Amino acid sequence: MHNTMDSKFRFLSHCRIVGAFSRILLLIACLTACATNKPNEINLMPAPDVYEKGVVDPFTDTHPIEKIPYKGILYVTDRAPASTDNHFYKNKRGNLLRLGAAKIQIGKEGITWEEARRISLLKNRTDKYPIKVTGAEEFGILDRSYSVLTDPGLMETFPHRPAERFAQLVNEKLKGSKKKDVYIYVHGYKVVFENPILVATELWHYLGYEGVFIAFAWPSTPKALAYVPKKPTSSRFI
Repeated sequence: MHNTMDSKFRFLSHCRIVGAFSRILLLIACLTACATNKPNEINLMPAPDVYEKGVVDPFTDTHPIEKIPYKGILYVTDRAPASTDNHFYKNKRGNLLRLGAAKIQIGKEGITWEEARRISLLKNRTDKYPIKVTGAEEFGILDRSYSVLTDPGLMETFPHRPAERFAQLVNEKLKGSKKKDVYIYVHGYKVVFENPILVATELWHYLGYEGVFIAFAWPSTPKALAYVPKKPTSSRFI
């Protein structure tokens, strides 16, 4: 009897600990969500150890974004364009691949590159280093994504022009880069269009903006319930 009671108490204690731990995780998740309520902005992650210890310094003496032909980062998306000023693209499928370049602001407005470089190399920094999407210029639709179902009104007069401009900017950036690598970043689920732009920029930042980084934004949505499978409706035959 005594052993049975001890087992029950141990079981109840274990349940309480698990329950309390779950509530703590939920609270942290809520606080994190509140702290990142700007869809077009994130704070730069802490510098990797090799950078803080001075083993590697990926940055040059001049502002690297100024040397990028498109002053930002290239993107590809099959999201539907947004008609409001709050977002550039919707959280639903557009069925066409659209090419463009997003404008990025690194650090607080008015910050010098020397200061930005110093902050970037710190692992434990006191100042926030924001990365912000300030605009998105769409070049047009990739002609290879057209189909027989495509609205003729959406088709370009010169269908190859968007892809040619995109390829030209890639080549132009690679021409002035020491490393000739092309990186394509594909995000996870439950994010808006701006998220892959920001994360790709963050990763590219610590590569010293060498090579070309392309952010691919597929039509995910921040609504968690959208990923819960719906119960199929049953049909009756008479």
